Amino acid sequence: PENVAREREEGVPREARELCGFFGLDPLGAIGSGALLAAVPQAKAKALLSALGRARIPAAVIGKMTPRSAGRRLVIGGRSRPLPRFDRDELTKVL
Repeated sequence: PENVAREREEGVPREARELCGFFGLDPLGAIGSGALLAAVPQAKAKALLSALGRARIPAAVIGKMTPRSAGRRLVIGGRSRPLPRFDRDELTKVL
Protein backbone atom coordinates (compact mmCIF):
# COMPACT_ATOMS: atom_id res chain seq x y z
CA PRO A 1 0.00 0.00 0.00
CA GLU A 2 0.98 3.61 -0.54
CA ASN A 3 0.34 6.64 1.62
CA VAL A 4 -2.11 9.47 1.13
CA ALA A 5 -1.05 12.41 3.26
CA ARG A 6 -3.57 15.05 4.24
CA GLU A 7 -1.85 18.31 5.05
CA ARG A 8 -3.63 20.98 7.06
CA GLU A 9 -2.05 24.38 6.96
CA GLU A 10 -2.32 24.60 10.74
CA GLY A 11 -0.28 21.37 10.90
CA VAL A 12 2.82 23.35 9.89
CA PRO A 13 3.62 25.97 12.53
CA ARG A 14 3.51 29.57 11.31
CA GLU A 15 7.17 30.07 12.24
CA ALA A 16 8.17 27.04 10.17
CA ARG A 17 6.20 28.29 7.15
CA GLU A 18 7.80 31.73 7.45
CA LEU A 19 11.36 30.43 7.84
CA CYS A 20 10.98 27.96 5.00
CA GLY A 21 9.51 30.71 2.83
CA PHE A 22 12.43 33.01 3.62
CA PHE A 23 15.00 30.36 2.64
CA GLY A 24 12.96 28.98 -0.29
CA LEU A 25 12.43 25.58 1.34
CA ASP A 26 9.44 23.28 1.18
CA PRO A 27 8.24 22.72 4.79
CA LEU A 28 7.11 19.21 3.86
CA GLY A 29 10.76 18.32 3.29
CA ALA A 30 11.94 19.92 6.52
CA ILE A 31 9.46 18.50 9.01
CA GLY A 32 11.27 15.17 9.17
CA SER A 33 13.95 16.65 11.40
CA GLY A 34 13.39 15.09 14.79
CA ALA A 35 9.96 13.72 13.85
CA LEU A 36 8.59 10.23 14.36
CA LEU A 37 6.21 8.77 11.78
CA ALA A 38 4.29 5.71 12.91
CA ALA A 39 1.94 3.56 10.84
CA VAL A 40 -0.69 2.03 13.12
CA PRO A 41 -3.99 0.26 12.44
CA GLN A 42 -6.84 2.78 12.19
CA ALA A 43 -8.66 1.03 15.04
CA LYS A 44 -5.75 1.79 17.40
CA ALA A 45 -5.01 5.37 16.32
CA LYS A 46 -7.34 7.06 18.82
CA ALA A 47 -5.88 5.13 21.77
CA LEU A 48 -2.33 5.94 20.68
CA LEU A 49 -3.15 9.64 20.28
CA SER A 50 -4.67 9.65 23.77
CA ALA A 51 -1.61 7.97 25.30
CA LEU A 52 0.74 10.38 23.58
CA GLY A 53 -1.42 13.32 24.68
CA ARG A 54 -1.27 12.17 28.32
CA ALA A 55 2.53 12.16 27.96
CA ARG A 56 2.34 15.71 26.49
CA ILE A 57 3.71 14.51 23.16
CA PRO A 58 2.05 16.32 20.24
CA ALA A 59 0.66 13.88 17.67
CA ALA A 60 -1.87 13.79 14.85
CA VAL A 61 -3.25 11.48 12.21
CA ILE A 62 -1.76 12.78 8.96
CA GLY A 63 -2.77 10.19 6.39
CA LYS A 64 -4.06 6.78 5.55
CA MET A 65 -2.81 3.76 3.66
CA THR A 66 -4.41 3.21 0.26
CA PRO A 67 -3.98 0.65 -2.49
CA ARG A 68 -0.72 0.87 -4.43
CA SER A 69 -2.71 1.63 -7.57
CA ALA A 70 -3.76 4.97 -6.02
CA GLY A 71 -0.12 6.09 -5.91
CA ARG A 72 1.35 8.52 -3.41
CA ARG A 73 -0.90 11.57 -3.19
CA LEU A 74 -1.02 14.70 -1.05
CA VAL A 75 -4.49 16.10 -0.41
CA ILE A 76 -4.74 19.77 0.59
CA GLY A 77 -8.08 21.54 0.78
CA GLY A 78 -9.75 18.70 -1.10
CA ARG A 79 -7.29 18.96 -4.01
CA SER A 80 -4.96 16.08 -4.74
CA ARG A 81 -1.44 16.25 -6.15
CA PRO A 82 1.54 13.88 -6.25
CA LEU A 83 3.23 13.53 -2.85
CA PRO A 84 6.68 15.13 -3.12
CA ARG A 85 9.75 13.06 -2.38
CA PHE A 86 12.76 14.51 -0.60
CA ASP A 87 16.01 12.54 -0.81
CA ARG A 88 17.51 14.78 1.89
CA ASP A 89 16.16 17.16 4.48
CA GLU A 90 15.42 20.61 3.03
CA LEU A 91 17.42 22.21 5.85
CA THR A 92 20.65 20.92 4.34
CA LYS A 93 20.19 23.44 1.52
CA VAL A 94 21.00 26.30 3.89
CA LEU A 95 23.52 24.65 6.19
